[in-house]
Amino acid sequence: MKRIKHSKIKNTGILYELLMRQVSADVVSGNMDSKALTIVREHFVKDAEIQKELELYQLLINHKFNNESKANSLIEAVLTARTRLNNSKLRKAKYAIIKEISQSYTVDGFFSSNIPNYVQYASVYKLFEDKLSGEPSDPVDISKCRHTLVEHISGKSTARVESKTKVLAEFERQPEDIRLLTTKLLVDKFNTKYSNLSPKQKALLREFINNSQNSLKKYIESELPIIRKELSDLAPTVTDKVVKIKLTEVIKQLDHLTKGRDVRDENVAALLGYYSLIDELRRLKNDKK
Repeated sequence: MKRIKHSKIKNTGILYELLMRQVSADVVSGNMDSKALTIVREHFVKDAEIQKELELYQLLINHKFNNESKANSLIEAVLTARTRLNNSKLRKAKYAIIKEISQSYTVDGFFSSNIPNYVQYASVYKLFEDKLSGEPSDPVDISKCRHTLVEHISGKSTARVESKTKVLAEFERQPEDIRLLTTKLLVDKFNTKYSNLSPKQKALLREFINNSQNSLKKYIESELPIIRKELSDLAPTVTDKVVKIKLTEVIKQLDHLTKGRDVRDENVAALLGYYSLIDELRRLKNDKK
């Protein structure tokens, strides 16, 4: 019996999620001529085989039932529907999409973004592959995948996650032009609300919005030595003994900001605080002159 390996680049649900996230990132960066949006418009169209498979993914990710029996019935219905799709057309569409992505973006960076429902998407992919396979798959692995989806569909996730899923599902049902306009309006609103942020803070938030763990962590790690040096250079200008002691402790905490773990919201918030601290120390230094 074989164990099915999940392929992120062949997972239609993940491909679409990453493309839409890239559209948002492009808009935030001021690139209104997003190649990701062009790819979505060209390939995810009505009656296209890849659009049909995407809808099957979204049914299992977004639909909710209040009991496990109905969840299992939905899974079976979706798996049956998946067998009716043209696999040859699907392979060609995915190949074309991945080729276009590689021509416009760094593939490793593009596929490094975190996906909130990654485990569920991977479970759907494995169940699809198992249904289409001509040989038996690892029953333990397939059972885990089904259990994961049954739990997800039957509403064992928190109300907050369910609410977020409904909002995202409604957003994704809108035409691409509407989604792009909505994203632009949100970005404009964000820029207006946080117009007082420093350039460093805005740059950090842009990285955070892109939501790529690898690139975000690398960015923060590249900033830490700069922050440490600036704080160390500014420390002698502080005359208050208590503040100086606290500042020394703050500098020591920099080493633990991303050590041995993924970047979390609190890490980003802490870094924003460091930037504010540096700006305040600079202001106090200038006031003494």
